[in-house]
Amino acid sequence: MGTDHSRASRLNINMQWVAFIGTAIAAVGLAELTARVHPEFFYPYFGAIPPGLAIAVAAILSAFALWGLDQFGYRPHSILQFHLKPVLLALGLTVPFVSFAILLDITMRFGADINVALPWAAGFYLSIAFFVETAIHAVPFAAVYLLLDKLFGYRRMAAAFAIVLPSFIEPMLQIYYASEGGTVSALALMVGVHVFAINVTQLLLFWRLGFWPILTFRLTYYALWHIAWGEVRLAVLF
Repeated sequence: MGTDHSRASRLNINMQWVAFIGTAIAAVGLAELTARVHPEFFYPYFGAIPPGLAIAVAAILSAFALWGLDQFGYRPHSILQFHLKPVLLALGLTVPFVSFAILLDITMRFGADINVALPWAAGFYLSIAFFVETAIHAVPFAAVYLLLDKLFGYRRMAAAFAIVLPSFIEPMLQIYYASEGGTVSALALMVGVHVFAINVTQLLLFWRLGFWPILTFRLTYYALWHIAWGEVRLAVLF
């Protein structure tokens, strides 16, 4: 009985990694396919670096990060374990954040060209979502958490720093791009606070529930804000 349970557990973990690797391959493929037609979509994020290469490197680094978290007993279950309820929770949590972003857009008005339009939006946002959740969330979280846990051995403190510190990366980039390196506007500051709250929420989900809920959160947010509202706003606001 024990041997059967151990074998089933190993098979489950192997399938989790197959799902992660398959998602990474899909993200790389979609990025390269989109970049062949519209390389300008990715330039603000990767510059001259091929987007497929950047996403592949992020996937490899995050695989080591996720493996490290599992090996050092970060959670009682694998960080890649999939459960439907946490994924549905993450999906629902996107609604207030998307609603706030739409309210900002209606009252303070973003530019007309902030979103990638369909049909290329699907490949672009799917690949960028995977990149963000690996390079900006999983890798920095693991680095901070494992380092502080090793140094001090106090996991709650390590988790708090691992949630808060990486949460500044994306909002700082958003503020920089929104202000174009110049004067920071009130709208850029509001976006920064909003994105910081999103990142804290996602990393709390990552700490408690693992990788798939945060990817679900990001994909749902992009689908509602960038794609669905992105199409509507052009007709309503411009």
